[in-house]
Amino acid sequence: MIKKGSCSRHDCFIEAGGEVSGSFFEAANIKARGNVKANYIMNSEINTMGRIIVSGSKGMLLGGKTSAVRGVDTFNLGNGSHLKTFLEVGRTKMYEEQQEEYGHRRDQLVNELNALDKGWNKILQLLSANREVSEDTVRKVHATIVAKSQELADLDAEISKLANITDQGMIAPVTVRGRAFGGTVIVINDIKYMLTSEVRRAIFKLRNKRIVMVTL
Repeated sequence: MIKKGSCSRHDCFIEAGGEVSGSFFEAANIKARGNVKANYIMNSEINTMGRIIVSGSKGMLLGGKTSAVRGVDTFNLGNGSHLKTFLEVGRTKMYEEQQEEYGHRRDQLVNELNALDKGWNKILQLLSANREVSEDTVRKVHATIVAKSQELADLDAEISKLANITDQGMIAPVTVRGRAFGGTVIVINDIKYMLTSEVRRAIFKLRNKRIVMVTL
């Protein structure tokens, strides 16, 4: 949490394993695993696995590039000068990186379990042939198989949760509670939508593989 905010004419980088919050962010580069919250965000590049929330009756998100897996909730979006404002939600680059990381980890766990299963089968063969195998070895191998199996199940749950975040069931991917100005580009799951004029109190969401605007 930054008590006031961050404004820099030079490079400003913030990286967090959880949430980032401050009164304002200007010309900032933020990467976070949790939500990013502020009252004012301008000309910044934000990447988050969470949601971007810009609150307050004068809250504004304008300029720069904003990427949020769980969506964006802001009071105002862009400005009357049509300053280009880019929003990307859902399957962002950060989402793809997380998905790839999960895939690598799952492959690793499957390989480890296959090796453990071979070892366990060898133990069973030795026992069936009345060969001596230490109880400690049997206990350790069995406990490792149980632990790795649970880890794989937990990972599969996380993979499923990640996929569900970005499906068409997202209730409000982009919510604008005040005004959204022309010059704003919204991308949801790689589907693009450009605002050409001002709209008020709107939700932008996917419907039949296209972005539609509904009144808030």
